Amino acid sequence: VASELVQMKKRDVERGIESGKDLLTLLSKSSRCLPSCRCLISPVRSNSAQDLPEEQRISDADILHNINTFLFAGHDTTSLALAWTLVLLAKHPHMQTRLRTELQTIPRPNTLNDDETQALYAQIATLPYLDNVVRESLRLISPVHSSMRVATVDDYIPTSVPFLGADGRMHEGITIRRGTYIHVPIEGMNLDRKIWGDDAWQFVPDRWDQLSEAVLQLPGLYSNILTFS
Repeated sequence: VASELVQMKKRDVERGIESGKDLLTLLSKSSRCLPSCRCLISPVRSNSAQDLPEEQRISDADILHNINTFLFAGHDTTSLALAWTLVLLAKHPHMQTRLRTELQTIPRPNTLNDDETQALYAQIATLPYLDNVVRESLRLISPVHSSMRVATVDDYIPTSVPFLGADGRMHEGITIRRGTYIHVPIEGMNLDRKIWGDDAWQFVPDRWDQLSEAVLQLPGLYSNILTFS
């Protein structure tokens, strides 16, 4: 479908038709570069420019990858995270009531211009129980349960504790050969009872008020969880 969209966009550009609301156009118009910069021009239209060097052109494959990234990394994950958060709150009515009570402490403005939106967000971002609920939902039901990577070079990965290998010897790491597929168990890390405790598989937002040392040692882009890779 994404590939068909790219080709359709190309035909529209050739006929001088270009919508300002489609993803391909919005991709470029979100730029903050100088007006003369080609970033402000739709990637498809920019590629059709006769004076553009070949190395500066964006391939159809790259445009396709951008579309897929927006759909899967931006849209699908966000909607899944929100949906599961609502499901978890629906299953725990007392937590839902507690969160609603906290949210109602924020006065609702009559209008929402840009400044008012920013001010409202700043207030909401300080709510402690909302923060706990979001973190716990992202931990318990990660929108992406696992990820895959491919080793580009031979490498050696140390393990947190020694393990008994198939050769009957104890090892402190794993040798990885170039081209090896690596499965990253996001869900497994977020739900490990040895790290998160016996209630690791339960929805407990209050856990974020007093994290264990094992959790605090976990690296993570957000909140010591692997949800964001």
